Amino acid sequence: MSFNPFPIGMHLHVVTCFGDHFTGEVVTYEHSVKMLMLRCRSKDDDDAVASYNQCLINLDFCKDLTILQEAKIEAEPPARLNLQRLDHRLEETMEQRKLMLQTRNEYATPRGRQLFRLLSQQFGPNELVWRQSKIVVLQQLTIVPPYRMCHILGAKRNSKLLHYVQRLIEQLDKQANSN
Repeated sequence: MSFNPFPIGMHLHVVTCFGDHFTGEVVTYEHSVKMLMLRCRSKDDDDAVASYNQCLINLDFCKDLTILQEAKIEAEPPARLNLQRLDHRLEETMEQRKLMLQTRNEYATPRGRQLFRLLSQQFGPNELVWRQSKIVVLQQLTIVPPYRMCHILGAKRNSKLLHYVQRLIEQLDKQANSN
């Protein structure tokens, strides 16, 4: 058994270099990455019902650490984390953030960003490009502000892609009218 400086059940008070204060019970400690998980009492709970938050603290950014109470007994370690599930969640979150960043354009209106988001859900984010305030779809269609059906350029009038994009714009209009 290896030495664990923060056994499960120990109560600590931690101050980070950012000025955050955490007081709680050690849930786990990972020595290789110097990460400490504390079970901290929620700040917005009432006295009748106690609720807790799990706080991850990187000890590289720790300014002060005070032991408030030693662990009473060596508790059994928590269940192992499902790393594949966590990796999958991380990938999904990163993809969502990447998509949100792609919708950002300083020249586009909020409606343009909303349309870009809708189109990227249908075609995938790699098939859309911003050119100033214009949206280019599959390198075939260009939608110019104010992003209405009559503002689609570059396709034959009976193109399947054109009709599909027009239906998506119609769907966006219906959503906007219902709100």
